[in-house]
Amino acid sequence: MARNNNEEKKAGKLQWVLFVIVIPIVFAITMLFVVLSVMGINPMDQLKEAPVVSSFVDSKDEEILQSQLDEIKKENENKNTQIENLQSEIGQKETKIEELKNEIADLNVELERKEQTLLTEEETIKKMSNSFSGIEPKIAAEIVVEMEDKVALKLLEQMSDEERGKVLGAMKPEQAATYTDSLIERTNAE
Repeated sequence: MARNNNEEKKAGKLQWVLFVIVIPIVFAITMLFVVLSVMGINPMDQLKEAPVVSSFVDSKDEEILQSQLDEIKKENENKNTQIENLQSEIGQKETKIEELKNEIADLNVELERKEQTLLTEEETIKKMSNSFSGIEPKIAAEIVVEMEDKVALKLLEQMSDEERGKVLGAMKPEQAATYTDSLIERTNAE
């Protein structure tokens, strides 16, 4: 029983030290850290500067972590810059695509207009060649000679062989030869 009593006294003293000294000190330190943090003071930075405590705080690990953090921040900034550059490039290319689409649309409109003009021109030449069939060959020859060569050749092409022969026969020989040569060249080119 004496031994039990002795052990109880030791356990009682240990409990007393724990409850009266250790727990209040830990509580006070915790409260100090909380109050300093609320005030905007980083207690860990202050501890590093303390002569005894600074030997326990490993600044090399923290420096390594800080350098890694700085590298990650730089990498992140580089990636963000690359993203912005690519987005800008995409915007420029989309603008270029829109410009090209507009140009294609304009060219299509112009092509349709030219096709329509060409059809209208062909119809006009057909009508003119029909009306030349009722004109005296000598007068028709004088009219053809006064036309642009391109239009005159198209008109002569549309005429029947018999009418064309009469009109060419009514022209001066040099003019008839020039138109005949041009008609042959156009026929061979097709």
